[in-house]
Order: sequence, then structure tokens, then C-alpha cells
Amino acid sequence: MADVEPAVGARVLADLTSRVIATRDDLLHSPIAYYFDPRDARHALPVLIPKLSEVVTDCSGKGRAPALRFQAVMLQQSVDHPLETIAEEFVGVSAEDPGEALAGDRRDHLWAAAP
Repeated sequence: MADVEPAVGARVLADLTSRVIATRDDLLHSPIAYYFDPRDARHALPVLIPKLSEVVTDCSGKGRAPALRFQAVMLQQSVDHPLETIAEEFVGVSAEDPGEALAGDRRDHLWAAAP
């Protein structure tokens, strides 16, 4: 995202935000969706969330355009919501610790070794 014009980057982040929100909605309205996981990492939420967090960090820097920083905050909030849902509804951990929810999600979907 570093080489993209800020307005274009902001639109990309807005699109990612809406897609993450749709994912959370899917988990809420069709909880069984949690148990169907893609074997391709490009489509696996437990693999994508850390990458989205990296994008948020990259786009939130002081030198970034205000529109890009704003959309980065929106994306981070949209990523936090499915993690809260996963924590509370599926993994059985505190929603206060997104890392714990992500770790449980990764274990459930065999993207990480169980402890």
C-alpha cells in the first residue's frame, strides 16, 4: 500500500472493511460457517487477519494521508468484531484478548499446532 495513491488506498481499505464486516455477519447469522474452512490460505480468516493487521499498521503511520489513516482505523475495528464473535461463540475465550481468539481459531482450523 506504500506505493498507492492515498485516495485509492483508502478505497481499497474501505472495500476490505466491508468484506470483513460481511464475514462477521456470516458468523452471526450462519454460525455453522465457522466450521467450514478453506484449505487455501488465501481464503482462510485465521491466516488473513494477521495480514490485515499488518496493513492497518502500515496505513496508520503518522506520514499517511488522513483518509488512509481513517480507513485503517475502520478496518481494524472491523477485524476486531469477528475476533470478538469467534472468542465468545466458538473458542470460549475472553473477547478482551484478540490474540487468544485468533490462536484458538487457528487451532480449530488446523492452521496452527495445538498446545
